[in-house]
Amino acid sequence: GRVTSISRSGTVTFEGGEESDVDAIVYCTGYKYHFPFLAESVVAASDKRVRPLYLHLFPPSLPSMAFVGLLEKGAIFARFEAQAGLAARVWSGSATLPTEASNNLPRHRSCSCSNPLTDSSSAC
Repeated sequence: GRVTSISRSGTVTFEGGEESDVDAIVYCTGYKYHFPFLAESVVAASDKRVRPLYLHLFPPSLPSMAFVGLLEKGAIFARFEAQAGLAARVWSGSATLPTEASNNLPRHRSCSCSNPLTDSSSAC
């Protein structure tokens, strides 16, 4: 059924009153990106783009979130896997992101370095 509410503790309430405790929610919107639960200061969606995203993945103001799979061209499943691996490395602490305050890196273009989180010689 349709979700009517989500509590901070992770309880999802559906139409009809049924409840379920969940660990994660995957919000799938199809091809038109729309995130009504996020402030536009976190991300804004328009023209099949979500911005700002560092490395097309992390919103600078909310690094605990990653937008895996917002790609339309190329070997997308391999890229999804690479994005998921990068997110896992960041969240496990084996890689770090620049802090929002010092993030003067480009966020809307592709990086040309082989590993933007460890390659200090690149301009990514």
